[in-house]
Amino acid sequence: MEFVQKKGIAHNTIWDNWVLIVWAVLALVHICFNSLNGIIQIVLFTVSILLVGIPHGALDHLIEEKNNARRKQKFSMVRFLGQYLFRMAVFALLWYWIPMAALGLFLILSAYHFGETDLAPLPFKGIIFNALRISYGLMILSFMLLTHINEVIPIINELPQLKNNNLLFYAGEFRVISLALISALTIILGLILYLKDNSKNRPEYLGFIFQLMCIIWIMISLPLILAFTFYFGCWHSLHSLNNIRHHLSDHPGQPLHWQELMRKSLPFSIAALAMIVLVVIWAGNTYDTPILMMGFFIGIAILTAPHLEIMSKMYRHRND
Repeated sequence: MEFVQKKGIAHNTIWDNWVLIVWAVLALVHICFNSLNGIIQIVLFTVSILLVGIPHGALDHLIEEKNNARRKQKFSMVRFLGQYLFRMAVFALLWYWIPMAALGLFLILSAYHFGETDLAPLPFKGIIFNALRISYGLMILSFMLLTHINEVIPIINELPQLKNNNLLFYAGEFRVISLALISALTIILGLILYLKDNSKNRPEYLGFIFQLMCIIWIMISLPLILAFTFYFGCWHSLHSLNNIRHHLSDHPGQPLHWQELMRKSLPFSIAALAMIVLVVIWAGNTYDTPILMMGFFIGIAILTAPHLEIMSKMYRHRND
C-alpha cells in the first residue's frame, strides 16, 4: 500500500491474508462440524496469549525508552516502573470498588486502542479520525460481545456488583439495534474521511472494507473464546508486535528480528503471566470457567491500563 509506506506504519498484507484464511477455515469447520470443542478452544486461546498476547504488552519499557530518546528526554526504569505500577494499582482499585465504571472505561480505552492499531495505515489525522478510531473499536467489541451475549453474561455476572444488571439485559434485548447504530456511525465517519481524501489511495479502501467484513464474519461465526483469540491474539497483538519491532529498530526499514523481539519481551512476559495467574486465583479457587474467565479478563484489563498510553505515544510519533 502506497499510503502505508508514506506514513511509516508497518503493514504486511500477506500476513493479514494468511491469518484471515486460516481463521476463516477454522470458522467453516466449526460451522459445518461443530468440532472445535472446549479443549481445542482453551489450547488455541492459551497458545495465542502466551506467544503473542502477553509479549506485545511486555515491551512497554523499551517502547517508552525509545519514545523518550526521540524526544531527547532521559529514561528512568525506576520512574517508569513506579508510574506503570501506580496506574495498575489505581485501575485495580477501580475494579474492586466500582466495577461498572471500570468495565466502561476499559471498553472505551480498548476501543480506541483497537481502532488506533487497525486504522494506523490510513492517511488521516484530526478529531473526525479520532472519533472513527473509537467507533471502529466499539464496533469490533460490539460484534465480539453482543453476538455472544449468552456467553458474556455468565462471565460478567461473576462480579457481584454486576449480577443481574439491567444494562446487560438491555444489551441482549437490543443488540441488533446497538450493532446497527455503531456500525452506521463508523460507516458515516469513514465515508466523511474517504470523501476528504484526494490522493490516489482510494482503490485500497475496498480491500480494507473487505478485510473488515472478514474479521466480523470470523468473530460472529466462532464461540466467544475463539473470537477473542482470533482478534486479540492473532490479529491485534500480531499487528502491534510488528509495529513495535519497526519502532524499536535503529535502522529504518530493518525491523528487529522476531527472535530478538521475543527475547526482549521475556522478562516482563513472565511477570505479566504471574500477575494474571494471581488474579485468576484471587477470582476463586475453582475450575468453573466463567469465574476463571472473569479473573483473566480483569487481569488483562489491569495490565492494559498503562499499556494503552504507551502504545498511543508510539503511534503518534510514527504518524508525525
